[in-house]
Amino acid sequence: MKYFLLLAIVITLLQKRNPLTFIKNIEFQWPLLLIVSFGIQISLVFITIETKTKLELILVLTIVGVIVGLWKNRKVAGVKWMVMGAILNLAALLMNGGSMPVSEEALLQTGQVELASFVTDSRHHLMEDKSLFYWVLGDWIPAADYVLSPGDVLVGIGIMLLIILNSSKMNTSR
Repeated sequence: MKYFLLLAIVITLLQKRNPLTFIKNIEFQWPLLLIVSFGIQISLVFITIETKTKLELILVLTIVGVIVGLWKNRKVAGVKWMVMGAILNLAALLMNGGSMPVSEEALLQTGQVELASFVTDSRHHLMEDKSLFYWVLGDWIPAADYVLSPGDVLVGIGIMLLIILNSSKMNTSR
């Protein structure tokens, strides 16, 4: 996602817009649902690292929370893309026992050799050859130093649109 953010900032600046203003230009409804859902997802990463247990049901519920929170804000530019991506990622989780299938080949291409032998984070498991709809629902797109799913790409496009389309023009008068 960091590359989507960077690209959004560059495009926004090239359009003579201030990328920091998008935050004040939109007013999310139900922001607490989004903040809590994302906060729990971040916590799950640390819990998994420490305890080596995956809490798939909690992950699925937090993604449902994100989808509900985003859907409530679907009129904000870019958010519909994020909803579509989150729904694809939720479908992947539901079809794969609560964790995202990730391609071992894509992990190797991104230099994540240690993860390719055994995925230890809270969201992923190695993709089996027979994973259903892996090309739509799994993490198989190598992107520099991490692996993306088509859902992640849609979320990234949504984040870019959110920043670009909701940023104010810079004041260039002197």
